[in-house]
Amino acid sequence: MTRTSTKEKKALFALLAYELFGKELCVEANDVAWQGVLATANEHAITPLLYSGVNQLEGVPQSIFDSIERSAVRSTITSDRMAKIQNDILRSLKEEQVNAAVLKGTSVAACYRHPEVRITGDIDILIDPADMEKCGEILSRNGFIRESERELHTVYRSRQAVVEAHWRVTRYPSTVKGEFTGSYMDD
Repeated sequence: MTRTSTKEKKALFALLAYELFGKELCVEANDVAWQGVLATANEHAITPLLYSGVNQLEGVPQSIFDSIERSAVRSTITSDRMAKIQNDILRSLKEEQVNAAVLKGTSVAACYRHPEVRITGDIDILIDPADMEKCGEILSRNGFIRESERELHTVYRSRQAVVEAHWRVTRYPSTVKGEFTGSYMDD
């Protein structure tokens, strides 16, 4: 974390609690070194989440407010673009009878008070291992290039987005419970 004072950390956490959990906004804006709050938020890629809170506060320097607002606008535009790309991919998969479940990203954004500011980096989908090759063909037809294969997913990239096609979301420990869970998830 960027070197920030306790006041700045408290302000940052208060703004996040306001956005994420609807907590009362208790920040004395005039007592905060806002550059530290902004630097920490930027470092952790959470700046757009501060917008609704700073928009309620008097005393936030205009330059800080403007920076947070720009970040929220960029996040909203990116979120919109990613949602369209994701819907196009899901529609293409469905047309070819490839079942997919959305992981993280836009599916989690629905839990936010302002889903549009949820920072989306890529599109994660869960695919049946038997359909991975077909999924790759569909993504290829939609302008994606197979970039790499990781332990639990294959990464596809286009000019506008990265898709991680997961055949599994986690490894299971070599225990009785882990093996049961792995077998259950495979089914």
